[in-house]
Amino acid sequence: MLVLKIEKTPRHKLIQLRREHGLKQKDLAVKFGITTSYYGMIELGTRNPSLELAQQIADYFGETVKSLFFNHTTNEMLCGSLEQAATYEAAL
Repeated sequence: MLVLKIEKTPRHKLIQLRREHGLKQKDLAVKFGITTSYYGMIELGTRNPSLELAQQIADYFGETVKSLFFNHTTNEMLCGSLEQAATYEAAL
């Protein structure tokens, strides 16, 4: 069972993957058609991507949305709103 928790936590795996691929935030922002600032906020956990964007990011790195946007220690979703959490959970 997934427990949804509202918190703003850096997405360390997302940051690690970007660095491993030798990319800058700007490179990924251009790839996904968003601003560098917005991409940076996604990495920091202060903004959450739409489900579509989360899936694009996950696909790009060969990961799942769950592996990038869930807390693996507690299996809680790192999400900024209950509405968005419900949308993510329904899509998984």
